[in-house]
Amino acid sequence: MLTGGDAVRLDLQRVANHQPPAWPDSSAPRRLHLDFCVGNLTQIEQQVIGLGATLAPHQPGGNRFRVLVDPAGHPFCIATTAAAEVPRRAVEPPAL
Repeated sequence: MLTGGDAVRLDLQRVANHQPPAWPDSSAPRRLHLDFCVGNLTQIEQQVIGLGATLAPHQPGGNRFRVLVDPAGHPFCIATTAAAEVPRRAVEPPAL
């Protein structure tokens, strides 16, 4: 279980006979995809690779974010806070 204060809790569990999805192939259903905002993209990328993640061969984000795959085959992304804000700003209505 991961907790982040009073309002956030994320429970994880093992699944017997898990078959990881082949990202970015959408034919296998994804159960979960997490995006993490980080301060230093390169430093955290190296840290999570050191913990067992691998860099996904398909990187659609250029230098904005990295797609990694955990040891069980689940893709996840890391992005700087500034890069993560770009889509949010793009969909906000203009101020009146």
